[in-house]
Amino acid sequence: MADAGAFHGGAFWEALGPSFPTGFSASSVINADVLDAWFPPAPGVVEILRAEAEWLARTSPPTHAEELRETIARVRGLPKASVLTGSGSSDLIYRLLPRWLGKSSRVLLPEPCYGEYAHLIERVIGAVVDRVPCLDRLNLADWQKRLREGGYDLAVLVNPNNPTGETIERRAIYEAASGRTRLLVDEAYMDYVSPSRSVEREAAVLPNLVVIKSLSKGLALSGCRVAYAVGSDLESFRCWTPPWNVSSFAQVAAIRAMADPDYCEARYCETHSLRQELAGELVKDGREVREGVNWILVRVPDAEAMVLQTAEKGLYLRNVGRTARSLGNEWVRIAVKDPETQARMLEIFRSV
Repeated sequence: MADAGAFHGGAFWEALGPSFPTGFSASSVINADVLDAWFPPAPGVVEILRAEAEWLARTSPPTHAEELRETIARVRGLPKASVLTGSGSSDLIYRLLPRWLGKSSRVLLPEPCYGEYAHLIERVIGAVVDRVPCLDRLNLADWQKRLREGGYDLAVLVNPNNPTGETIERRAIYEAASGRTRLLVDEAYMDYVSPSRSVEREAAVLPNLVVIKSLSKGLALSGCRVAYAVGSDLESFRCWTPPWNVSSFAQVAAIRAMADPDYCEARYCETHSLRQELAGELVKDGREVREGVNWILVRVPDAEAMVLQTAEKGLYLRNVGRTARSLGNEWVRIAVKDPETQARMLEIFRSV
């Protein structure tokens, strides 16, 4: 029997969960084990959710998220027919991959990368996975050669990579997608880097390229869960999409957020500065640090022990070796937070 699920962050909910019936204080924990945005949603999002929360909570959402699809297509410069909406990236991953793959399929997967892919492909679907190392840097020539010669049914590329932070250039992806192997590019954090480096517009026309884009991460909507996929042949997946699968809150929030791109762009610039400041402080302490996108990796003697010790003080970190075997038990991932919270994180981190 397959495992119930892949390992993820979110351990902080265990501290908050028992208080759900009576309310809870989010400020009592620092949830640096998940890569949710440190900043609030755009002001227009907060305004409409506050004003219409009661109505949105009791009202069924638009059945097939048509206005959301139209907004995504218009804002991102895509044909509407190429856009498939979902309640988060993982919803789309679980809808697409089982219909592309079977037990006899072969998949090329970067190591390390987002752990849900290995879990779903190997443990749930039962397909064969070959891994291409990218801990230091993806060898593009070798990766492209394996795509051409390896006889794979699917190759996955997380770009920028989580957890390494490496971003592959558009040209290399375009060349790889010109072969016979279907290429799935997960761009969950691309908005933080640069929309100009996305290959979503290429995915709308190339037959072997599909892109998955999270709106939850970049628009500060992780609690709403909203994402989309782009591909030239995704129309058939609409019949596998249940009605009302994107909530009213998510649809309204995403549409409002995409109407204010300047707000998020300013927050992305702040994110890079905050990440550099956090990394710089830990480097001063003599720590080895790798910078990601809205996170950093810090080398420690025992990652699991560090996670447990900081959790006792309300700081939740991620042992990335739990899902990225090449990182071993030596690296913790810390999400970028606002300046005040980062000061608290440093104080706790230095105390253990």
